[in-house]
Amino acid sequence: MGAEQMRDPLIVSIRNSILTNNLGENTAHRGKYHLDQDIVYCTERGKKLTYIPQHLVASVLEYYHNTSLAHVGRDKLHQILRNRFY
Repeated sequence: MGAEQMRDPLIVSIRNSILTNNLGENTAHRGKYHLDQDIVYCTERGKKLTYIPQHLVASVLEYYHNTSLAHVGRDKLHQILRNRFY
């Protein structure tokens, strides 16, 4: 995942800000983003969520839609994915 995140300019910017301890003046971002084993995570709603690169969003949706979560319904699938990914 870390290599894929490095292809996303926004995640690269966040990652660099974490590494330089410079998330800017926006205090909402402080403590929100974390780097663990070279993967960027976002803490939201008290959960550590993997930050999915924009170019993989459709693939993640398709994967979960076509696997065991296919029949839970649109809203339930959205809720499950929001609890795992950012």
